[in-house]
Amino acid sequence: LCKAILRQRSLEDSVAVILAENLSSWCAPVGSLTCVFKKTFSDPSSCEGETSLRRHLRSDLVAVRKWTGTSSTYLQILMFSKGFHIIQAHRVAHVLWHKGHCWMALQIQDAVNKRYAIDIHPTALLGRRVVMGHGTGVTIGEAVKIGDDCTVLHGVTLIGTGGYELNKSPRIGRGVRVEANAVVVGNISIGDGAKISHGSVVESDIPAGATVAANELIQSSPKGNAYSAVGVCAEGIPLDAEGKIGTSIKSISCGEDYFAMYPIAVPPTKGSVTISWLHKALR
Repeated sequence: LCKAILRQRSLEDSVAVILAENLSSWCAPVGSLTCVFKKTFSDPSSCEGETSLRRHLRSDLVAVRKWTGTSSTYLQILMFSKGFHIIQAHRVAHVLWHKGHCWMALQIQDAVNKRYAIDIHPTALLGRRVVMGHGTGVTIGEAVKIGDDCTVLHGVTLIGTGGYELNKSPRIGRGVRVEANAVVVGNISIGDGAKISHGSVVESDIPAGATVAANELIQSSPKGNAYSAVGVCAEGIPLDAEGKIGTSIKSISCGEDYFAMYPIAVPPTKGSVTISWLHKALR
């Protein structure tokens, strides 16, 4: 906690240290890897899709908190959530790949694979507030696209058909839930709000709002592409006067979350948690 939280100036720096500590044994020296993560997170041009990594980080954290309910605090997610760590490491690898640092991106992919038994190609595009529940055994192939507010559970495989043709990989819409051990293969589209039940194998397009179970389409929503967001709107995360997130964890609303694992010396007010409050609370 001292190294990952108390000595860091921002949420980005804390996540960079945690990721580097977790992945260094399979990738690069921890100091070098920390610098790579910190530099990538702090660069305003670092984006996946049209959203900066700083916004992604905060909205991902809130989405995981909402998905887990009251069973986990923000601090527990930040420190110990494998799914959250995997998503952040992939976002950094994705940025590095598109900036021409393909070797480093592949090193991070390989380290995540060895550390967490999860394989996500750096070219895969993940939307906002994607939640990876449990995560072990997930494979997401090259050029796969996953929309906003999706949930991917353990053992899921999302891959293309192979070969040299373009647009060969699945495209997952917004608000889709892909349950454990489901397989989605080929140049197909999964509509917004669809649900793919555990163990299903999908090789053809699925309409919006549909449910697939036992490899059969068993339900289609009359609302078409309507879906319920898992997390919160990333655009709702405020920036400071200079337009930077900087040293504040401004997106995290305290509510009744008092980081129950640790005694809190300074009770939070309802609203936002700053890094300075977090430091005081953990001392």
